Amino acid sequence: MESRQDLLMDRRNKPVLIPGDAANSLLVRLIRHEGPSNDPMPMPSKRERLSDADIAIVERWVRSGAVMPPTLLGSKR
Repeated sequence: MESRQDLLMDRRNKPVLIPGDAANSLLVRLIRHEGPSNDPMPMPSKRERLSDADIAIVERWVRSGAVMPPTLLGSKR
């Protein structure tokens, strides 16, 4: 993920993050381990699960509109 667009849509052009809607954002479902049951590579792994407090921070950020710069990590994209 190097840009806001990378977080908004995946390679299949499906939404990963829906600003303002944490409940329907794939990103939030994945970090809560509520992703698709047939996912061959669930993310993150069970041993790397985020704390409930960290998950709540991400959920608040998404609900507040997922504000971020257009590029991340110094990318020129």
